[in-house]
Amino acid sequence: MKRIILSTFAILFAILANAQSASVTLPQPVSMSFTQSFNNVKDVVWEKQGKKFKAQFKIDNVAHMVIYKDSGTKLIHQYTIPLNLLPKEVYDGAQEEFTGGKIEAAEKIENEGKTEYQLSIGNGDTPIKIIVSDRGRLIKNLSEEQ
Repeated sequence: MKRIILSTFAILFAILANAQSASVTLPQPVSMSFTQSFNNVKDVVWEKQGKKFKAQFKIDNVAHMVIYKDSGTKLIHQYTIPLNLLPKEVYDGAQEEFTGGKIEAAEKIENEGKTEYQLSIGNGDTPIKIIVSDRGRLIKNLSEEQ
């Protein structure tokens, strides 16, 4: 009876391990570019989106998302930042645009050489999500798109 139970668990474990390792096959340029930028990262979840590859992972409990072209070129790197690291221009621009709202969360977006910030601003029941430039100029109100 113990053998049957142990065998059953071994088979289930093998099936689950195989299902989790059935991951996206990365082109060599993507793999090399990722390894150069994020050498010691473990537990990366990859997703193929057409000719792009999206990686999600954590570094020191901070969630990161990176998108690469199949050529290995990094397009976007987005990650959460503490509010005290938000540049003054960004903070002031958001406060000016949404008077009375309070910035509750911030993410830094490195987007093809430009730096932008996604901010969640508390202003009532539902926070407003916006994208602003590194100079604090409103680029897009994501809440209006929903």
